[in-house]
Amino acid sequence: MKKLLIIILVLLSSVACEKSEEDVLMVVSNVEVTNKGVDDGNIYWISTSYLNVLQNEEEIIKKMEVNDKVLWDSIEINKEYTVHYGKNSDNIYSLYKVEPSNNK
Repeated sequence: MKKLLIIILVLLSSVACEKSEEDVLMVVSNVEVTNKGVDDGNIYWISTSYLNVLQNEEEIIKKMEVNDKVLWDSIEINKEYTVHYGKNSDNIYSLYKVEPSNNK
């Protein structure tokens, strides 16, 4: 029984430490949408900017892919939003959820 428990723990720890190509860093942030468009491959995107108060940086700009055209259509330029986005292992940002910000 003790041997079985050790084997199970070893298997679980090896699975938990494994990384894949789909690793994602998830972030929630308040941003202003500065631009939006469609790439040649019909990939919808938005550009966002925000102030990084913690690191004393004036403005950080990120381009995010938007996989849902309806979501992309609902986003307006020069508006503030709370965005939920991820960064994959290829350093591509993808937008998952957007809500109007309460800051303005």
